[in-house]
Amino acid sequence: MQLSPAAAADASAAEQAPGWVIPRVRLGGTISYDTRTDFGEGRKMQQRGLNATLRAATETYIWQPWLAQVGGNVNFSTAHNSNVKNQGDFSSSSNSKNGVITGSAQLRVLPQSRFPFEAHIERTDNRMASDSIPTVGFASQRIGFTQQYLRTDGDAYFGWDHSTQDSDTSGKDRQDNLQLTLSHNMETQRFQFSATRARNEHAMTGESTTQNNLSLQHSYTAIEDVSLETMANVSSSGYHLVQTENDTRLMQVSSMAFWRPEEMPLTLTGGVRMLALAADTGTFTTAGTTVSAAAKLRNANVNVGMSYDFGKFTHLNASANANHIDSNGITAGTANESVGLSYQPQAIRLSSFQYNWSTTATAANQTGGNNTGRQLTLQLSHNLNRSFQLDGGSTITVELSQALSALASSGRQSTTFAPGSAATKQMTHGAAMSWSMSGDAGMAQMRLSASDSRSLDGNQDYFQMINFQASSNLSTSSNTSWNGSLTVQAVRQGSNQPFLVAPIGTQPSGIYQGTTYDGQFKTTSSGALTYQNQRLFGVRRLRFVSDLRLNSEALLPMLGGPTDQEMAAWENRVDYWIGRTMLRVNTLVARTKVPFVKKTTDGVQEIASNTRLNKSIMFSVARGFGDF
Repeated sequence: MQLSPAAAADASAAEQAPGWVIPRVRLGGTISYDTRTDFGEGRKMQQRGLNATLRAATETYIWQPWLAQVGGNVNFSTAHNSNVKNQGDFSSSSNSKNGVITGSAQLRVLPQSRFPFEAHIERTDNRMASDSIPTVGFASQRIGFTQQYLRTDGDAYFGWDHSTQDSDTSGKDRQDNLQLTLSHNMETQRFQFSATRARNEHAMTGESTTQNNLSLQHSYTAIEDVSLETMANVSSSGYHLVQTENDTRLMQVSSMAFWRPEEMPLTLTGGVRMLALAADTGTFTTAGTTVSAAAKLRNANVNVGMSYDFGKFTHLNASANANHIDSNGITAGTANESVGLSYQPQAIRLSSFQYNWSTTATAANQTGGNNTGRQLTLQLSHNLNRSFQLDGGSTITVELSQALSALASSGRQSTTFAPGSAATKQMTHGAAMSWSMSGDAGMAQMRLSASDSRSLDGNQDYFQMINFQASSNLSTSSNTSWNGSLTVQAVRQGSNQPFLVAPIGTQPSGIYQGTTYDGQFKTTSSGALTYQNQRLFGVRRLRFVSDLRLNSEALLPMLGGPTDQEMAAWENRVDYWIGRTMLRVNTLVARTKVPFVKKTTDGVQEIASNTRLNKSIMFSVARGFGDF
């Protein structure tokens, strides 16, 4: 807790006269009034509110600031709100009053020492009265403390926190939290231990939850090239609720080693993890039989990895993983191995163009499980690009790309697709053109891209996308600026061959049903435009912001009709500061879709939507006073 300038001055003056210093109490607050009217399509709603907040705060010390520091604050807030709603022949009104008192206090003993102590208390009390809502009372309290011990070779921390919430409707809730953290540093090692406990209770129903956790971490770095991280964790949780009970216990140990020698471009990693989980959800009765819902899980995993750079352009990586799982006495084991080689040479200059190409080969093997087999993947890609510098400082960049991948596999695979229907060869083409410009006044950029990805065998699926993006940030003067963005996207996907899928209840070797589908382009677009003026009409502290946002399923957001317009909103705001008084006027016009469920002539329910136009205007005035 840092002392305020006033408290620091008091501390300086008390150096010659130690003792209790009578603190200065800072007083202040805010008062505000706001009104809002929403209307559209036969409905109108008016809201008015008067809010006031009074604050008092102080801070001081006992004898000397290095011995003990004390601080506290009290806040009182009150709100009076009224609402009037008219819709057709129906009208309603309501009034509410809300008062909240909050306070907190903090004591810090020896705050600059190696063993600082801190204690705190917070309390909130709320009472609300309304014409239509019964009186509701709510009070909460939080107390706790922390104790630290700071050393150059490690730290210690202990904390306790107790919170209660008391409500006239839901009863009393209680939370207790404990935390202990210890750390110790050695020349090449670091140990860290932590223990936490959290318990929640709901007195009205007798429900409770408890969570305990213990963890120990060890870091070892004997030399700069080698590191070892090990963690052991034990945790338990218990949920005792009205509808169900659950007790879970978890134990796990994991270790990870890393080695990267400086004299060679090699990286080796290895890890091991063991886990044991036991869950008991009690018993339940079904068909006259009592069943125990308990589960046990044990898992062991070992993994190693390696990467090596053959020069600047060739990279080799390999990995292996072995996993064993025991779930309620049913055991299973899997092993995975993979090796990959990639080559990406330096870019080639072709006149004013730049050409890049790369290739990758990956081989993988898996034993155990439903996907036992081997897989070989080959990829080849290349692209050509060129940048043009135009007069005025703008740049145009053109890009063309192509990629081909092939997959060969053998063994048993778990799939619902017919044999031969999955793609093994895929071709992707792409093209893009971008324009950008930047200067002292701002920046602007546009990008148009198109891609076509399709499989050359199997079902011959395809996916096509066209995307256009534009954005701009322009300062027209020292006080005014424009920001805008536009995104247009069209997506199409489908298949040229029968899409063979096994009927429900059959195996992949059974009878298959074939379907084809040729999707149509689906367009979406969105746009935003913002204008800001920090000095409207040349008046200081008079600010204006206008924000237009459009989202549509049409090709352009401004062309979207009422049926496909997802959202259109135009908001304008004027702020004016006169000393510590703030005036604000805000207007909003928005068109949105409101979903609803309707029945067709066949009696089938489907989701439809109506377009709704909403208008609102808001005025608010706020004034701050005192030291806040």
